[in-house]
Amino acid sequence: MNASTIGMTTTMPPDLWRTAILYDHKDGNEEKLEKQYLFVHNLLEKISSDREATENLTQHAAKGNVDHDDVINGLLCKVLMETQRKEAAKYWYYLTMVTRDGMNAVTNTILSLINSKFHRLNDIPRLQCVFVANEIAQLQHTKDVDIICSLLRQIVGGDQSERNIMLCEHMLEMLNQNYAWMSQRPIIIQSTVYTYLRILQDHLAAEYVNLRNKEVNFVAKLMRDRWDDCAQIGKEMVRLLHALLPIREMKSILDDIINRPGVLSPSFGGFLSLMRVRTSKKFIMNRIHPDLEKKIRFLLNTVNKVKVGRYQEYLYRRHLSTAASDTLRADIVRFVCTCIHPTNEILASDITPRYALLGWLLILPLSGSAHNAATNTYQINAALYWDWFVYHEQTGMIMDIEPGLLVMYHNIRSKQLTSKLLDFLCRQIREFPTNFQQQFQLGVQASFTKLLSCRVVQNLAPIMETTRNNPELVIMARASFGKHFNCSSSDSGAPLPPPIPIPVQPVPAAASVLEIAVVDRIARPKTPTTQHEPPEHETPTIEDDSDMETNKQNEEHASFSDDDDDDEDETITNTSNQHTAGDKRKNSVATSSEDEDGGGDKAAHAYSKALKKLDGTFQELFNSITTSDDSQDHCDKTQKVISHALLTEDWDEDKIGAFSACLIHVNNPILTEFTLNDSELTTEYLESCVGNSMFLIFRNVWDNRRDEEPFQILLNILSDMYSQAPKIGYLFLFYLAVLNPKKWSDGFNLYKSFARRTQLSDLYNCLMMDLKTCQESDTNMLVYLTPYVFKTFPDSCLENSELFNIIVAVLGPLQLEQLQYMIMMGEFVMMNKESVVNLLESSLEWESFEQYATWQLMSAHDIPFDIVLPLLQRLDPKAHAEALSSILITLKLLKPTQDIVQHLVSRRCIDVDRFTVSLLRHWAIKHPKELAEHLSVVLSKSKPRQLTQPRKSLRPRSHAAKRAQQSLAAQPSTTDMLTHVDNLRKLPLPKSCEFFQQDSLIACLLHMQENFDEPCKSKFNDLFAIASRFDTDDDDNITLSSVRLNARKRGKPGSGRVNAGMRSKGSNSKVSYNQQQQDSAGGDSDDSEENCTFQPKRKRRGRPAANESSDSE
Repeated sequence: MNASTIGMTTTMPPDLWRTAILYDHKDGNEEKLEKQYLFVHNLLEKISSDREATENLTQHAAKGNVDHDDVINGLLCKVLMETQRKEAAKYWYYLTMVTRDGMNAVTNTILSLINSKFHRLNDIPRLQCVFVANEIAQLQHTKDVDIICSLLRQIVGGDQSERNIMLCEHMLEMLNQNYAWMSQRPIIIQSTVYTYLRILQDHLAAEYVNLRNKEVNFVAKLMRDRWDDCAQIGKEMVRLLHALLPIREMKSILDDIINRPGVLSPSFGGFLSLMRVRTSKKFIMNRIHPDLEKKIRFLLNTVNKVKVGRYQEYLYRRHLSTAASDTLRADIVRFVCTCIHPTNEILASDITPRYALLGWLLILPLSGSAHNAATNTYQINAALYWDWFVYHEQTGMIMDIEPGLLVMYHNIRSKQLTSKLLDFLCRQIREFPTNFQQQFQLGVQASFTKLLSCRVVQNLAPIMETTRNNPELVIMARASFGKHFNCSSSDSGAPLPPPIPIPVQPVPAAASVLEIAVVDRIARPKTPTTQHEPPEHETPTIEDDSDMETNKQNEEHASFSDDDDDDEDETITNTSNQHTAGDKRKNSVATSSEDEDGGGDKAAHAYSKALKKLDGTFQELFNSITTSDDSQDHCDKTQKVISHALLTEDWDEDKIGAFSACLIHVNNPILTEFTLNDSELTTEYLESCVGNSMFLIFRNVWDNRRDEEPFQILLNILSDMYSQAPKIGYLFLFYLAVLNPKKWSDGFNLYKSFARRTQLSDLYNCLMMDLKTCQESDTNMLVYLTPYVFKTFPDSCLENSELFNIIVAVLGPLQLEQLQYMIMMGEFVMMNKESVVNLLESSLEWESFEQYATWQLMSAHDIPFDIVLPLLQRLDPKAHAEALSSILITLKLLKPTQDIVQHLVSRRCIDVDRFTVSLLRHWAIKHPKELAEHLSVVLSKSKPRQLTQPRKSLRPRSHAAKRAQQSLAAQPSTTDMLTHVDNLRKLPLPKSCEFFQQDSLIACLLHMQENFDEPCKSKFNDLFAIASRFDTDDDDNITLSSVRLNARKRGKPGSGRVNAGMRSKGSNSKVSYNQQQQDSAGGDSDDSEENCTFQPKRKRRGRPAANESSDSE
């Protein structure tokens, strides 16, 4: 009896499964789980001892795979139903003793419950899912990461219900208990940090103080312990941290990111590098519940924009009507901008566009308090425009920034929403740390430029016209947007409406982002931000611009914190102008310091203070440099300063620091403006680059490398300059690359000495820091440095997946092509046989083009493709499409070998593996005989997985034995291999294809048919029927050993064609047993065991007498 034989008359335990686990209408899977639960419940009902229970359960599970799954799933339901931890642990012990598939059935069932049924579970099974996840994590199962990430997604943002709070608390406790396990899995670290940084916004109220303290302590400890992993989250982490500025620990971490990045990690590149890391979609989707994601995708992929109103009303009532759900709106905005990119067909249709949904979210009334409303308004606006501030044409995605412009454009007639969004952009640029404002301003301008070039809108004049009623906003927009603000309204397609006087009420926005970089305080909103609210009896909807009526209702205008003064306006305006290097040298004391620090007086004061620490000769020399207006004169005077430094004695730390600061100051225009032009990489151009005054310090270090005393002085100066200007590191590498010493060891030793003198004190860390800084500052420089770095520092580069990702992240098609040429010409190598597998495995988490570039670079190397084959079994078609497509194209060009075929058919096959079957079809047409022989050998060596073998002992096994069984269960079975072949049979093959007529394959299939049990025979009945169609004489013998021998000899040069045991169609040759023994004696000893003659019993057809007599002759 199994679970399927239990009728509905079976008595169900009261208040357990039906009322506590699942409610609403049950589907087929739920009813099946219910029957499995009752089946196990009846088995254990009258059993008193654990030994008897395990014997009874094992006996039923050993009957077959169906009974095994019934017992396993029933025990899992018992675990989920138990309120007592001791009883749950007992049933879990039963489960681990009975399972025979390495816990695969358990993990598949629990994943299905969490992903599709979790919202229908009651409180007890919801929390018991956390218990199951904890046990699976301790077993270190291959799916433990998937289960934890799925549970983290079930913690709903904007939900302060008791069910959600309990789940959040239990997950936190479970992760704390498994801190060491979690520290070894970066994806769990990143998902946990991102989830709890977001959930902390919902727990700022006083009633959650205990839970909030636990979350803060856990997240802060995790971020500081594993910052390198957390930094991979990217720019979204900065936005989430800003919302948590009232929490002291979070504010401290944000302060360290901006002002003291080395405290978090020696290899951390700082605030700007973090902002330029694109956050993976999986983290953003993690904050959208699967049910809500399904509704949003349906609305944006199916619903007509004319009928969208009732869908918006439903969405509002179901998810956005409570005060706690205000924080959820920023998550939805971010999800729509970054994760939903409509196709061209949808864009051209009448389906609801993204800007309509986002505009509706922006004008929805907020239900929280005044302070919370201001903070949530800021978060919603930041979620819409966060990609604008770091946008770059080569690395950015236009679909991320497109909704922000269209929301402004399609709300022009209401004016207030558009002007508020422009105000947010202008103020946000000025609220970033001062030394980063120019980069973010350029990012916003680059966004406008890209959107105009792609014709997202015709021009910006109608949008900019909405600012003309606000003089302050006009000044800020002109300074922030540059040429994009000064567009003529006459260029617009339609006349603009006359200005409408709008009463302005001063309403500051949320806290100034990252204002702690300027002053050590938390900016708080002074008065609430009031949004345009629709009538209370209806939910607002966004209509198409052509159907809008002019909004005559007065709206309140959101003003922002006025901490910024007019001096900052002048700074932004001045820095947007372009100056030549000669002009800046004339005003180096004032102008160059403005470019770097944003304030001329402050930089000039610092320069004067440093200059006073030096003697009179140094002061005269440095002052003469600041008045120089000729490049050659500037170089000569800089060399005099360095030469005088080599003659000076009694250098101390203060004096070296002052000298380094002055040297950086007088060369600041070159240091900040120098970039490499990749279109002019000639010898003359490169020599002119290293001929300016900034590179004189490097030249002197090189010239004095064998003179101990001057060399030590210059190294001290260079390391101090490096601490003040991180660009010095990669510029030093650039100088060595252009110099290209004949002995690579000279450049290696020189840079190694420099790295040991820096604060990083290590070659590897210094090299990684310099290349990351180069990636942020000059991508062309990074590509140019790549060959030199890999040739000079092979031990630090060849097995370094992080460095490889830094490089491929900035590659363009032309740069990728150049690197391939250089690799194929033997100039350098980027990977070797030892590192390629780990590198390719690490690349599976990268962006699509980064993976594509990695595979292209690998193909340029002389690396045998056999090394990559073990990776095949770990690739999932849905998650690793880039890797599989690259492997597919490569294998298509190769002939099948036994090794390739073995790894190919060893891929697990649940239904249809298109990757495997497409390659098999190609080879079956092009190389039928070779594929048949190799496939026959692989199938003959495989063994069915023994899942129903009776247990010999009930004693607990050792961990080594458990791992061995799990490893055996993970190996592909003959069933998986035959499934691939059967899928190939179902495909349409050309009539000329003779793959399934090959004798080697027929012999193999007949042999397997005789040795398979009845369930497997029925499953592959159609496949085995192919072999049964071909009739042979009883005297004809086909051996699998001869097939193997033929496959081996086929690959040997000079070997003739081996026909032992291989009978062509229609031949009557005979192979004697003695001849088979001779053939197998020449092969491996392993083949002797299978060197038996297979004489399949087939129904003989009637033959004419002439054929019988021919046999006797």
